[in-house]
Amino acid sequence: MYDEFTLQDIADYGELPWNCAQPNDCDIMQYTGLRDKDNKETYESDILNYKGEIGVVKFHQQWGAFYFSKALGKNEYGEMVKMYGSHPFYNDSEQYRIIGNVYDNPELLV
Repeated sequence: MYDEFTLQDIADYGELPWNCAQPNDCDIMQYTGLRDKDNKETYESDILNYKGEIGVVKFHQQWGAFYFSKALGKNEYGEMVKMYGSHPFYNDSEQYRIIGNVYDNPELLV
């Protein structure tokens, strides 16, 4: 079994594997194991463009899987509007493009 480490434990050890001034300055995102169409690693909370729809990668506890949660899409007039829906993320992740994440780019979801 693996030992559990906190961010403070890592900071006290003196090596942070990411670029943060303090451990609490970072938002840790879970890697999905999938890559987008540009071969970038995709993480939970990434904001994606999928066939003109904008959404967020989320984890569903009951399914035990990642999914795409749509936030914006085009209506019948071609206008970008708030939309809601979701589908499993593993189906065609190579069709997605990462455009940001909810921490650094929340304006992409408005």
